[in-house]
Amino acid sequence: MYIIYPFLVPYCEISSYYWYLDRKDDSTYKNPQILVLGDSQIISGITPKTIAEIENVDVRQVIYEPRPSEQPEGMLDKYYRIKKQYPSIRKIYLNISPISITRNSVTDAHKQLYYSFGKFNTHQLVDEDLRKIYFSSFYDLVWKWSIEVFPFFGLNGNFASTFSILPSNSQFYEFDIKTNSSLSKNPISDILKMRKNDSSYLEKHWDSVGRSWVWKDFGTKQVINEASVFPKGSAIAFTKKRDVSIRIFRKLINGTKSANIAIVCLDIPFSFSLEKDMEDHGVKLLFERELQTLEGCQNIRLNREKFKDRNLFADWTHLNEEGRGVLHQILLNREKD
Repeated sequence: MYIIYPFLVPYCEISSYYWYLDRKDDSTYKNPQILVLGDSQIISGITPKTIAEIENVDVRQVIYEPRPSEQPEGMLDKYYRIKKQYPSIRKIYLNISPISITRNSVTDAHKQLYYSFGKFNTHQLVDEDLRKIYFSSFYDLVWKWSIEVFPFFGLNGNFASTFSILPSNSQFYEFDIKTNSSLSKNPISDILKMRKNDSSYLEKHWDSVGRSWVWKDFGTKQVINEASVFPKGSAIAFTKKRDVSIRIFRKLINGTKSANIAIVCLDIPFSFSLEKDMEDHGVKLLFERELQTLEGCQNIRLNREKFKDRNLFADWTHLNEEGRGVLHQILLNREKD
């Protein structure tokens, strides 16, 4: 099983493969100063080089640890592990959005990705919030240990959606960016071949460039297709407040404050269509109210007017290479001002 497992993982969807690469990454740092946490918005929108320029440090002093579908509990988990290994950390950058403070499909995706590819640490049992989230029952703990011993179990969610006869609403269900249509109608062989090619591209990018990667960029420029129509009402998925998320963010802020670590919370823009939908359904108001309760961190809310052009986005959620360049200049100019 342990011999075959590495040959099967590249046939998983791309978020899973990113988590797999994250787990097996054994990079070491010498006297790192800055830690970057967050989800795919940061991965797609901000590079370690940008953070290094803002902080006037060597890029090798920036620990860049975001993951797709990351949630507050994942950020807290990473902080505990990295702070113990590198006590020299003096500042943390992370992104916070309606996706990370509400109960939605990403919450479930994060938990499944953690079970399948996340590292188990004892602080996940010691910390009450992490324990309740990851191991709400003894069965959850047994399942995680089972995957650690029998890694094939961790691939179940990926391959179950691929080989299913009927369409699935799994978080591993893939969609075509250009047509907004499901890929489930494609032959299984085509899906597996596409996944393998995508994973190979990401791994080469990881080895040569690093973790920062424009979302779903597999060698061609990513931009929202002109024919794509935004599905209005999508923001309703982010209207159910998740109290534990805010509690964990507060715990992270208080923990860093007591350790003399500054924390910067970035509110990275979504596409204009999604931002408008969030405003129409009260998501923005909910988000702003919750942000006001997070005292002790520097909140940076970026001007949405500079991100109205859909050509700056790879999809409705993630900035592309051009959008990343705009964000880079805004953050640098902000520091100069």
